[in-house]
Amino acid sequence: MENETAILNCLTKRIQFKFKDELFNIDLTEGDLHDSWNSITLKDGTTLDFNFGWEEDELPNLSLYGLTLLDDGSFEINYRISYNFEIIEIIGTQDNYFN
Repeated sequence: MENETAILNCLTKRIQFKFKDELFNIDLTEGDLHDSWNSITLKDGTTLDFNFGWEEDELPNLSLYGLTLLDDGSFEINYRISYNFEIIEIIGTQDNYFN
């Protein structure tokens, strides 16, 4: 698998993707299936926001966004840092995913 590519498994509701030579597996049931937000942490300690979206009659999409640490210890999404992924394989169907 190449960097910034992903495989969506509609049967297990998981997405696997590669970013900066690291492989990630995200359980999409941990959020809203239509618009799933999560975060990942790279080996170098960088944390990025993860967003998977899939609307009816559209193609699924996966993006990562940078995060800025605020003084109170919380994070704010930095949309100037973004990565869009190519979903190279979809296992199952949209109906499998949502039902």
